[in-house]
Amino acid sequence: MCHTAVRSHRTATPSVHRSRGAEINAATFNLLYEPWLPVVWHDGTPGMLGIVDLLERAHRLRALVSEAPPVTSALHRLLLAFLHRSLKPTDDEQWHALWKAAEQGEGFPSAKLRAYAKKWTARFDLLDPERPFLQCPGMPVPNGRSVAPLVAFRARGNNATLFDHTTDADGLELEPAEAARWLVATHAYDTGGTKPRHNGGGNVTARNPPTTEFGCVLVVADTLQRTLLLNLLPYDPDNGRPAGTRPSDRPAWEAPPDEPESDTRSPHGWTELLTWPARRIRLAHRVDDRGRIRIHGAQVSPGSTLELPVRDVEQMAAFRAPWFSETVDENHAAGGGKQGEGTTGKTKRKKASTGDLNPVRLDTVRGVWRHSQELLLPADKRWYVQYTTAGMSRYSFPDSSPERLRTRTVEHLAARARDGLFDEGTVYTLRVFGQQVSGGGAGALAAWCEEAVPMPVALLRADDARLGLFIGRAVALADDLGSVLRRMEREYRADFDPGYTVKADEDKHREGFRFQAELDYWPHLPVPFAELLRELGHLYRRPEPDSAKVITVLDAWKRGVAETADRAAEQWLHHQARTGRTLLTAARYYQRYRYARSQALKVFDRALAGHTPPEDTQ
Repeated sequence: MCHTAVRSHRTATPSVHRSRGAEINAATFNLLYEPWLPVVWHDGTPGMLGIVDLLERAHRLRALVSEAPPVTSALHRLLLAFLHRSLKPTDDEQWHALWKAAEQGEGFPSAKLRAYAKKWTARFDLLDPERPFLQCPGMPVPNGRSVAPLVAFRARGNNATLFDHTTDADGLELEPAEAARWLVATHAYDTGGTKPRHNGGGNVTARNPPTTEFGCVLVVADTLQRTLLLNLLPYDPDNGRPAGTRPSDRPAWEAPPDEPESDTRSPHGWTELLTWPARRIRLAHRVDDRGRIRIHGAQVSPGSTLELPVRDVEQMAAFRAPWFSETVDENHAAGGGKQGEGTTGKTKRKKASTGDLNPVRLDTVRGVWRHSQELLLPADKRWYVQYTTAGMSRYSFPDSSPERLRTRTVEHLAARARDGLFDEGTVYTLRVFGQQVSGGGAGALAAWCEEAVPMPVALLRADDARLGLFIGRAVALADDLGSVLRRMEREYRADFDPGYTVKADEDKHREGFRFQAELDYWPHLPVPFAELLRELGHLYRRPEPDSAKVITVLDAWKRGVAETADRAAEQWLHHQARTGRTLLTAARYYQRYRYARSQALKVFDRALAGHTPPEDTQ
C-alpha cells in the first residue's frame, strides 16, 4: 500500500460474507488491519491506521491521539502489550539494538510484527461470533440495549451528563472503529458502580479498574516509534522481567478459550496488566442497507478485580508517601486569629503511616507538575532538612522525607541515560493521563485529565543530592502560597458564617471545590515550572552545575510565583462588596495574606541559602 493511500481517511468498509440467498452469514472488522487508530503524521496530517500498519510506520508518525485522554492512554497500553509480545527484547542489549535502529531511521522489525500478527489474527476480530476481541463470548448478544454504556460521556438511563442529551430511545450507533477504541478504554477506565451481571440475575457492584487509581505516565518523544520504545521495558517472563511477570504472562487476546474467569486474582504479568479485563463486555452489531457495519448495543458487566496493590505490579505509575494523613486547624471553626500572625492559631497534623505509598494522581486545578520529584527523581536524591516555618506554620515536619517511587519505565530510562545512550541535552516529555470520579456517587465521572511535564535527560542522570531540594522547595513554595490564598478566603468566609466548620470546608475541597483565588493562581504555574525544569536541565548538563546560576533560576521562579499569587489576592480583594464591614474585613485578611506571603518567601530563601550537600551539614 502506498504511503499516500495509508494517510488518507477512509471509511471502514465491512467485510461481509453472504450466502447465495444474500443472507448475511458474518461480518468482520479485524483490528490488526482495519483503520481504527487515530494518528498524526510528521507533517501534522491526521490519519487512521490498523495496528500492524501503525507499528510498521511508527517512525513516520508523530503521535497517537484519540478523542479523550483515557482512550489515548488505553490505546498506548494496548500497543505496548503487542510490542512486548512480538519483539520480546529480553535484556538491555536487545532494547539498545531497537533504540539504535530507531535513531538511524529504521522502523520496528516488520517480520516479527507480522509473524506475531499472523499467529493471533483471529483474536483481533471485533465481530467474531466465538472470540470477539476483548469481549466475553459467554455473554448473550445485547440486542435491544443501548451502546451508550461503552462511551463514558454519553447519557444513559438516569445517568445524566452535562453536554450530552442522548436518551436510550435515540438509537445511538457507533462505527466499528469508534466502538473498538471505547472498548479498549472501558476495560481500563470504566467507572465503578452498579452494573448488570454478565450472566443475568440482576445487578452487582463493580470496582474501578486498576488504571483509574493513578495517573498513567507515558514518556513522549518526537516520533511514535521512539515514544513506544521509551515505554517498552526489557521483557523476559521466564526470568521475571519486568517485576511480577511470570512465564504464564499473556495479554488478554492470548488467554486460553477454556480458561475459567475469576472475579479476584493476580495478573500473570505485565502484558496482562496492560490489557487487564476489568469488565466483561459484549457488543451487538448490524449491517445497514448501505452495507456498513454499525455497533448498536453493548453490555458492560464487572470483570476481574486486581487482588494485589497497584504498586506491586504497575510499571507506569509513580508513588509517594504523604507528609501527613490529615490536617486539623483548631481555630478555623471559630474564625479566630490575631492581626499579623499569618495563621489563625494552632495547627495539628497527624503523621502518615510509615511506608504508606500512594499513587500519584492528577488534580484538575493544581496540576501534576507538583509531583515532579516523584516523577523525575530517584528515591535517594531527595535532600530534606527539617525545619519549622516561623509565622506561617506552627507544626513540625516528619523527621525524614516521605518515601517515593518514580515509574519503572522512567527508572529504566535513567539507567540508560547513565550509560550515555541519550544525548544529555535531550528533553523528553512526561504525559500523564487520568480521570477523576465525583464523590457524589459511584460511577459519576467528574473530569478527564491529561498533563505534560518536561523530562530533561540531564536531570535523570544528575548525581547532585541538592537537586531534590531545589525542585522540592520550588514546589513547596507554590503550595505554601496556594495555602495562604486559600486561608485568606476561608477565614473571610468563616467571619460571616457562624456555622462554618473546617471539616465541611475540607470535604468540599476534596470534592473539587476551589476558592476563587486558587482558580486565579494555580492554572498560571505549569508553564513557568516547565521552564524552570528546562533551565535546570540545561545547567545540569555539566557534572558540577554553577550554584550561582541555579540560585538565579530559582529566584526567578520565586518572583514569578509571588507575582502570580499577588495578582490572585488582589483580584479577590477587588471583587469583594464595597460596604463598610465587608470591605474592612476583606482588607484585614488581605493584610494577613501579605504577611504570610512574606514568611513563605523567607522560608524559601533560607532553604536555598544552605544548599551544600547533606553530608557537609551533618
